[in-house]
Amino acid sequence: MRTRAGAGVCVLACLGVLLFSSAAWGQTTGSIRGTVKDPSGAVVPAAQVTATLPGTDTTRSVSADKDGAFEIVELPVGHYQVTVDASGFKKFVEKDVAVDIGHVALVSATLQVGGATETVTVEANAVQVETTSTQIGAVMNDQSIRELPLSTR
Repeated sequence: MRTRAGAGVCVLACLGVLLFSSAAWGQTTGSIRGTVKDPSGAVVPAAQVTATLPGTDTTRSVSADKDGAFEIVELPVGHYQVTVDASGFKKFVEKDVAVDIGHVALVSATLQVGGATETVTVEANAVQVETTSTQIGAVMNDQSIRELPLSTR
């Protein structure tokens, strides 16, 4: 009778570990985070931020908080177009924002004063140092996996 109860406890413990460690099974998404500011450097609260994955028309929208900060989480991997709209400012568009597995892409949107029909487009983005995550990671492609050194070679 004791072994049956012990086996039942062991099975329940194993199931609990498996269910609660689902995050360890692998992460397949990334995030976009940033701040919306005006030309003087003051934050722009309640700006509408939209991330669009071209080709698939996958769109996610959030509003900036009272500090002008925003975060769009759990985005599929890809190169996004980020659009920021706020009343009294020109539309801000940043193209080719790379979202990788488990990483956070940073977008600093500086809105210019003007009408909503005018658009400011940022075409190039400087490479930034990863300052938002303590995790080191890399995306591996087929060729790099095939070229890994093996003990039998």
